[in-house]
Amino acid sequence: MKTKAASTKKITVPLGQRSYPITISDKISTSFVPQKKSVEKTIVITNETLAFLYQKKLSRVFSVRWIVIPDGESHKTFSTLEHIVTQLIDFRADRQTQILAFGGGVIGDIAGLAAATFMRGIPYVQVPTSLLAMVDSAVGGKVAVNHPLGKNMIGAFYQPRSVHIATDFLKTLPDREMRCGLAEIIKYGIALDAKFFDWLENNQDLVLTRQPEAVSFCIHRACSIKAAVVASDEKDTGRRMILNFGHTFAHAIERVSGYEPIKHGEAVFLGMVAALCISLRLKKLSGANFDRMMGVLLPHVDDIFSRSEVKKSWLALDKKDVLNALYHDKKVSQNQIQWIMSTAVGKTEIVSGIHKKHTEEAFDFLNYIIHETLA
Repeated sequence: MKTKAASTKKITVPLGQRSYPITISDKISTSFVPQKKSVEKTIVITNETLAFLYQKKLSRVFSVRWIVIPDGESHKTFSTLEHIVTQLIDFRADRQTQILAFGGGVIGDIAGLAAATFMRGIPYVQVPTSLLAMVDSAVGGKVAVNHPLGKNMIGAFYQPRSVHIATDFLKTLPDREMRCGLAEIIKYGIALDAKFFDWLENNQDLVLTRQPEAVSFCIHRACSIKAAVVASDEKDTGRRMILNFGHTFAHAIERVSGYEPIKHGEAVFLGMVAALCISLRLKKLSGANFDRMMGVLLPHVDDIFSRSEVKKSWLALDKKDVLNALYHDKKVSQNQIQWIMSTAVGKTEIVSGIHKKHTEEAFDFLNYIIHETLA
């Protein structure tokens, strides 16, 4: 019986001499495996979970050195970065060494920053294994680690040589992580693509159940949007900021909760609810559009707070701490938060100078929604 051939699509992130391809396939291929002449110069950075699942399998295909770090956002720190750099030095890595970032968003971020800073820059390749990394963090060259006072505060813009996406990796991804990836997918629809939102409004459950065509379509659409935005504003000074829709509150919630147990994608769902609330209060958004987008988001809020550890974490959050953490956001300019506001389905604008009462109202509204869920 013949094995079905892999279906492959390609997208280019057009950045002149630094342009690179995104390859999207349904099967795990060896396309990201380095050529024989450079295999000894490749170092894989991954986490403990993925090393357990894939290190032996991949070692049969090619033999390279591995750097394995603990799993989770709480380990995306400067100390972990220092550990990686120490390992690179021990392995006698040089400027011809290539890093292969094999994992989700945390791995892509910290491995990319290691590549950006080691010997002032060495090449790296992204092989994302989570839906969130496939549709967002692996594309665009934002690499960073967290600081105790803020998320992604230590970082750089450093583009990979290529991105290799295989949806087969999603077969071992927990359901909760699939939903986290869906948060970033929905963000693209709300912020930039009304037709994509229309599709998601009726078909998002197909992504959660891993229907192959739906998953492939969403990854391709999200990466296409991201590639176009990055090409127009690589350094996040204008249009690219729109991709941070929902992330201002999200990062504050993550930081104050210690990055656990509320996951990044879950915080993005909550941040989008808060952003829609502010957009409505400022009369940027109609009630009909607000209701429509909230209808897509609220089922996910219900799921997030079905977990006792998340309930406990949220109830322990201090409102003042969250509101203060908003001002440790990278979009703050002259002590003014630059908010990404929704003006209609698929449309957003950047607004600064929003009165603190509106952010307090947004937190209160979010808290009300959550307590309704807990009731």
